[in-house]
Amino acid sequence: MFYLSIILSFLFSVLFTGTLCIFINLSSNILWLNSQGFDGLLGIFPSSLIHDIANGLLFYQVVGIALTLGFVIAGILRIFLPLRRDFSYGLAGLTAILVMLIGVRIPFYGAALIAGARSSLGFILFLLSGFLGGYIFGKLVSLANDKFRTRGSNV
Repeated sequence: MFYLSIILSFLFSVLFTGTLCIFINLSSNILWLNSQGFDGLLGIFPSSLIHDIANGLLFYQVVGIALTLGFVIAGILRIFLPLRRDFSYGLAGLTAILVMLIGVRIPFYGAALIAGARSSLGFILFLLSGFLGGYIFGKLVSLANDKFRTRGSNV
């Protein structure tokens, strides 16, 4: 049961981070289009957000792979470094999103494929979403660990 709670915590973290990134990307795109003279786009925001979330399977997979690598590395580092679980996984989430954003630029001659991360503000918001996703994962795992501590499990 303990490991199921870790898996569910991870899935929630991926969904939270991915959805937040999609929201940031869409908001950035609509604000940029609005600044270019395309009026009336705020009215399509809700339907576009639902569409992007519903059709974002590949994006959620990429976020999931990035967070998996980050969380595994953070879990290993926590053996040697006495960091709080929520903070260490938050940093791992931030780093995972950073690597993801840089990684999608390299094969495409440095062009940012995720339009919302082209500006400094968008880039920082993406990193913040990774931190929040990792922080939430760390908090949920801590709660699960406290609940099942009597069984001797500690992740």
